[in-house]
Amino acid sequence: MSVSPPGLTLRSTRSNHVHRSCEGRRATCLGYLGFRSDVFWDARFGEGNPRLEAGVLGCWLTRVIQAVWYGILFYNISLVFTRISILLLYKRIFTYNWAKRAIQIALVLVIVSGIWFIASVATSCVPLSAFWDWSLRTQAYCQPPALWWGNAAIHIAGDLAIVILPVRPSYNHSLS
Repeated sequence: MSVSPPGLTLRSTRSNHVHRSCEGRRATCLGYLGFRSDVFWDARFGEGNPRLEAGVLGCWLTRVIQAVWYGILFYNISLVFTRISILLLYKRIFTYNWAKRAIQIALVLVIVSGIWFIASVATSCVPLSAFWDWSLRTQAYCQPPALWWGNAAIHIAGDLAIVILPVRPSYNHSLS
């Protein structure tokens, strides 16, 4: 018997019900998957009775990996717009010529790196469906892990630069 979160009426013991749900209600399927990650442990290591058939597991896994790809894409988009917003705020606050120039340079770098991030996510695998359908990976080109680590390093360096940018102008202001 499975314990489900409140308000979730799906049960993992009836695979035909879960399969219909997976085809019909994607959001419910993803939510259920998040709450019931123990099903993968059971299916992987064969503990107890198998709760999922391979077709249902494949349906769920494909949808989860698609959601991961969209999550990465929208994370990068939101991060770029957040950085632009912060830099525009800096530009409005700080009136020094050198600070405005530094902020303009930072804006250009944020926009260029944002285009790079979005392009690298959009081309994470060519064809893109190979990102979530692993059977296509043998015929597809997928970006190497070094690209993702490099993007993470650029994210961290950009965050540090944006945090450090207002330190000198703020230090020069007197609060009296």
